[in-house]
Amino acid sequence: MGYLYAAIWIVAGVILMTRLRKENRVFLIAGIFFEVLGLWWLGATAFPAWDLFNGVPGLVIRVLTAAVLVICAAVFWRENRKNTEKAKKGD
Repeated sequence: MGYLYAAIWIVAGVILMTRLRKENRVFLIAGIFFEVLGLWWLGATAFPAWDLFNGVPGLVIRVLTAAVLVICAAVFWRENRKNTEKAKKGD
C-alpha cells in the first residue's frame, strides 16, 4: 500500500507542475513538495529500517510541510485579496 500512496503523491505532483503551473506559480511549489513527499514515502516503504517518519527525518518532513503550507497559504491569501479588490473596482 505504501508504494501506491507514493505513486499517488508523485502523480499529483506531476499534474500540479505540468498542467496547473500556468495558472499560478504556487502550483509549482506545491508540485515539487508533492514530488518530495512521494519520494519520502517511497523511501520509507522501500527501506523501513530508515524510519523516515520518526526522529530527525520525521522532524525534517514536518518542518518542510509547515513551510510549504505557510508559503501556499500566503500566496492564496494574497491572490484572494487581489481578486476581491479587482472585483470591487469592477462593480
